[in-house]
Amino acid sequence: MADPVPLLQRLQDDAPIHWSSQGGAWMVTRYKDVRAGFNDRRLGVARNMPPAEIFEEEFRETYRAYASSLKTWVVISEPPDHTRLRKLANRGLTPTAIEGLRPEIATLVDELLAQMPGGGRGPQRVMWTLCSPLPIRCRLLSSPC
Repeated sequence: MADPVPLLQRLQDDAPIHWSSQGGAWMVTRYKDVRAGFNDRRLGVARNMPPAEIFEEEFRETYRAYASSLKTWVVISEPPDHTRLRKLANRGLTPTAIEGLRPEIATLVDELLAQMPGGGRGPQRVMWTLCSPLPIRCRLLSSPC
């Protein structure tokens, strides 16, 4: 998709919360709705993963490893595990620590943008902003990517 902005705008205007059969998930496109969802304790992030047997044989072990690794992710854990893990992470992610990483993160962002078509200008930058800060997160957590 060359320019996702018109589609995102149409979704925000006409169907801000809708079921995507292609994605198999609810799509929430407005910031205020996302915030409300984050604060609604009835909504959780933990979900049952489909069994590996629904996939082709050669993919099953890869899928099992992936599904197993999700159990360790802070962002998709529920309290009390989420609370415990978040407290641990917050000890190292102080404003001073983050500020100290600013030059390194700026360099990393510049390198990632330079790899994009057009040098990170135009509609692709919207998608990059949404999808690829993983190397930055890895650096913040002193983790390999």
